[in-house]
Amino acid sequence: MKLDLLHNKIISDTVTPAFRESFNANLVPKLAEKYGNSILEVQMYEDYLNDGFLTDGEFYYPLTLAFEDEVKTEWIKWNVPNKKLFENNVPYAYIGNGQIEFSIVDNVPLEYAEKLSGRNTYFDAKTSAPFSIKTSSPDKTFLSGKYSQTFVDMMACEVTRCIEKAFSVSGSEAGGYELVLVFAPETYMEHVVENVTYRRLLITARGCSARDLWIKWTNLKGDSPLSVSSEVSSEDVKFEIADDVSHKVREKEYRFLVRASSDKYQYAMGRKNITEWRDLVKRVIKRGDLVKCEVQDVIAPVEEPVSAPLMVEAA
Repeated sequence: MKLDLLHNKIISDTVTPAFRESFNANLVPKLAEKYGNSILEVQMYEDYLNDGFLTDGEFYYPLTLAFEDEVKTEWIKWNVPNKKLFENNVPYAYIGNGQIEFSIVDNVPLEYAEKLSGRNTYFDAKTSAPFSIKTSSPDKTFLSGKYSQTFVDMMACEVTRCIEKAFSVSGSEAGGYELVLVFAPETYMEHVVENVTYRRLLITARGCSARDLWIKWTNLKGDSPLSVSSEVSSEDVKFEIADDVSHKVREKEYRFLVRASSDKYQYAMGRKNITEWRDLVKRVIKRGDLVKCEVQDVIAPVEEPVSAPLMVEAA
């Protein structure tokens, strides 16, 4: 059974060793007793702090269980009495001496279950390049509610596919490069042009300095722009690499550099800065961290003679 408790940044930043120890010692045996050895992975997908899953001092959490042929949600709960036991009342920041008593919940409040509607609850790490979130805020819970884990995971997967398609490669999940979504004042903004949203990511790799990677996404189901906090499905949004980002958008994005260095601003505004991420990927390919896809020869089907009888397949 694989345990993934650190997929979400807020949980990763706030969870304590004491919480993880209690999770392993108290909850895992209860899950094993209920499901035996059929659970392949247990994942804490999202922090849910902004969803208000707290009733009478008990925090409810929709835990993800992955099996051979399905993924399901198992609601659990534990008591979060005060700041003496949980730092800043964050339910993952346990600092007490004893173990947390976890319970598997049979009846979850209806409004809690409804809040999960349309949202992902599981992420398969094999579907994208490593993807991280960074912020300049010292507050470990600052980003809670400011982005949708569903949207960000979808972004990671689709941008990875765009990169692999552009270079006819595979193997991004092995970590040859990493995508980074940054939250910081005055920059890394969402720029809306009609129904398209542009945003700057970073792409990094071992031995390479970080490069800007502009992406864009389009709302396929309406005229209103989507943001990283939107709860959407794959049918709602289309992600693309944005090598066509306009001069006006870049002016707004890099305006903060003018005060620091006019040279850095001019470089950031240059065309080379938009496409330099491609050199980083080429370097990753050259050292063998990505696998080139071979194009197989396509053999044309043998055409039947004109006089051949038509075969009609029954519906």
